[in-house]
Amino acid sequence: MTEFSNYTCTNCGENAGRNYCSHCGQQKFSREQFKFKNFFKDMLTEFFDVDSSILITLRTLILNPGKLTTDYLEGKQKMYIGPVKLYITIIAINFLVYTFWDNYSLVDVKFLQSLTNVKWIGGLIASAQQRVHLPEAEFYHSINNRVNDIFSLLLYLVIFVQAAVLKLQFGKRDKYYMEHLIFSLHFMSFGFLRDIVLLPLQIVDKNIALAISIVTTITYLYFALRQVYEVKGFSLVVHTLVQYAIFFLFFSGAVVASVVLAAIT
Repeated sequence: MTEFSNYTCTNCGENAGRNYCSHCGQQKFSREQFKFKNFFKDMLTEFFDVDSSILITLRTLILNPGKLTTDYLEGKQKMYIGPVKLYITIIAINFLVYTFWDNYSLVDVKFLQSLTNVKWIGGLIASAQQRVHLPEAEFYHSINNRVNDIFSLLLYLVIFVQAAVLKLQFGKRDKYYMEHLIFSLHFMSFGFLRDIVLLPLQIVDKNIALAISIVTTITYLYFALRQVYEVKGFSLVVHTLVQYAIFFLFFSGAVVASVVLAAIT
């Protein structure tokens, strides 16, 4: 039988025994965990363990729209990654991925130019290119990076606005503003996770990827609103369309603002 000696937990400072602290639950600390093989093994175990919070959170987020939010609001939080941490992690991975494939970045300036006939935006971009005197490929690489840096910050405004709209739409549901904000964080987390999955399709055909993105956003929003706000029938359709229209308006506004700010700075 293996003997376990008492030790002082490095996390909470309490006297602990065996391999886990009975006060905070942290595993007994050892610098051996920083050896490459141990660190890599722990990382794989955490990610692929069917009971891990990462896998459970992602599975619930993707396959059951709205359930992650309802569970969290009902106090079932221990098994999931928190909404803020989830969003920050997914968006960080998203922008990291597009750093390597900037022609398929979240906001691709050249692609946007092909979608719109707004002349003043094209003029701003042309002026920016003339000002920096870079070859076309280098210019678009540079401006895409600047645009996406700005866009990542403006997205927080979109999330807060969406939560405010939800508060107005469902004011009779007796939910705090922060509860609506959690819904928005989960909704946006799904969107950015989907965009990572759609990257191979973007490389093949950006227009098809964009169409799938719009359809999946509306569909996900429909089922998530039904789950969290318990609306049904025609009312659910109306709420979904209103939410998507406002989301699209502010999301597009954030894109345009990011391009303008990147072009003039």
